[in-house]
Formats: sequence, structure tokens, C-alpha cells
Amino acid sequence: VSQSRYDIDFNNFRLTDDNAESVAQRTKIRLLRYFGEYFKDTTLGIDYFGTVLKKGTPKSAIDIIFIEEIINTVGILSVDVYESVIESGVYTASFAATTSEGVTFQFNIQPIALI
Repeated sequence: VSQSRYDIDFNNFRLTDDNAESVAQRTKIRLLRYFGEYFKDTTLGIDYFGTVLKKGTPKSAIDIIFIEEIINTVGILSVDVYESVIESGVYTASFAATTSEGVTFQFNIQPIALI
């Protein structure tokens, strides 16, 4: 059985009570959720197909989508740094965010090939 890079690796599985780590994980989940994918609430998620991957969408609009998703994550106090680039049709971004407990973490958004 092949394993996706987003699958849980039960070989190294551990529970955490570290709030910063759980906020970072919650943020990652939100950034990977496609709009309409969650059957209990189809208004959640990032509109990858309708906006992010749509030809001609400005980088600034994509940045806003991701920043809003991050800042609306429970436990995020602020997005301190957000850097992104579109190079050869691929959007990459990284950011630093501070949790409501004052812990800062860094995150890289997986490269997204734009249409």
C-alpha cells in the first residue's frame, strides 16, 4: 500500500498536548482542505479550482486567500511574516504565525502548479 505525504504515519505516531503543535497541525489541515470537500459543511475550504488555480488570478489574490485561511484558524493570533512567489507557473509560500499562547511557528505551503 502506497502512502501519501499527507497520510498519518502510525510508525511514528504520538499524541501531543503541545498547543503550538496542534495549532500548526490545524493550520495545515485547513490549507489542504478543498472548498466544498467537507460533507458536513461545504462552505469550508480553499477554492483551489475556482480561484487559486484559475488562469490569471493575481498573486496578491492568492496571498489573501491563504492569509485569511491561516488567520481564521482557531489558536492563531497573528500572521507575522508571509512570503510568496510565482516562478515558472508554480506558487510557493512560507509564513510565520504566532499562536494565542505567544508561540511562533514557521510553515511552508507545498508548491502549487498554477494553470
